[in-house]
Amino acid sequence: MFYITCFEKIEINKNDWTDIGAQRTFGYYSDKATTFKAVKENWCDLFEYLYEYAVIENIPEGIHPMCEERWFFKFNQKTREFEPIEEPIEFEHLINFALG
Repeated sequence: MFYITCFEKIEINKNDWTDIGAQRTFGYYSDKATTFKAVKENWCDLFEYLYEYAVIENIPEGIHPMCEERWFFKFNQKTREFEPIEEPIEFEHLINFALG
């Protein structure tokens, strides 16, 4: 399944922990193309005037599944769409935003 999670920010707090602020997993699709379209086009207002970033995670079924692939996005205020970005270095050692 391809899970869509959005989060507010990417910062390092005073304890050197990654701080993403508010976070919400909006749902999932079994089809990769549909998931990418939903995020890119900001379906049902994933941005919600709060969530600047989004991640799509390919997570298999099972108990404690680990994300197999993931793609990150940043909201573009001018186009009102999410655009692909490189994986932020702050998430190098973090796994599973949606299930974890």
